[in-house]
Amino acid sequence: MLTAIGNDCGYEHTSRRQVEALCVVGDVVVGISTSGNGRNVYVELESARNLGALTNAFTGEGGGTASEIAALTLRIPSQETPRIQEAHILCGRIWCDWIERCVCEHDSAQHALKSQ
Repeated sequence: MLTAIGNDCGYEHTSRRQVEALCVVGDVVVGISTSGNGRNVYVELESARNLGALTNAFTGEGGGTASEIAALTLRIPSQETPRIQEAHILCGRIWCDWIERCVCEHDSAQHALKSQ
């Protein structure tokens, strides 16, 4: 997708175009930027919000412009890019694990109801 969108529309539009093509009401879109000031991240989050998605930003200490547009912002209290990125990875893994556990518990409960 990146190459196709980039070749046709320019690489500065890839995030926005993907969100517009794939996002529906109720989706969660996460913009990740150590500074929080990436223009593509801001535009991606803005497009997602306009489509009815919940918007989250993972940023460094200041939050940047991404925190202005996102409904929720995870600000890592550091200005060191490697530390911010490590914390983003850790938080992303914790979040994915939590979501997976919730989905599996929901699926198990649904299975138990159907078995009765």
